[in-house]
Amino acid sequence: MHWLAVFLGLSSETGRFYAFWSGFGGSIPDILILTAIAGWLHHNNCAQHRCWRLGRHVVDGTGIRTCRLHHPVLSQHRKLTAEHILHLHREAQERAQPAPVMVQAPAPAPVVPMSEPAPEPLPEPVVPRATRGRATAAKAQPRPAATRRKA
Repeated sequence: MHWLAVFLGLSSETGRFYAFWSGFGGSIPDILILTAIAGWLHHNNCAQHRCWRLGRHVVDGTGIRTCRLHHPVLSQHRKLTAEHILHLHREAQERAQPAPVMVQAPAPAPVVPMSEPAPEPLPEPVVPRATRGRATAAKAQPRPAATRRKA
């Protein structure tokens, strides 16, 4: 049984649990990640028995997710086009909602003219041209002398 304790890292060779995390315990996160991926794939695959494809399409009226090949509507079409999807969308809207009732909007309030004319817009500000590397007035001013620190 000593070999099993050494394999699992339970024997105190260099310190408490050092051998465990260096050996067998170091593979626990890998096992958990692979188990999570396998669980996600099992949960999201097609509802058809032994179909490994992802179930991306919900069958209308049920909560069953199927792949494109096992979906009752999508399997009849070679490829859905934008026109077909738009047609299905319009049919669903017509079944779900009655036709909207048109209501006449109230008349807008009368516009009262202003007694004073509107002020003229301000002229656009003059933007100076780029100096193209020449020193500007701000750069031409001398800098103040730096003060030295006493050591």
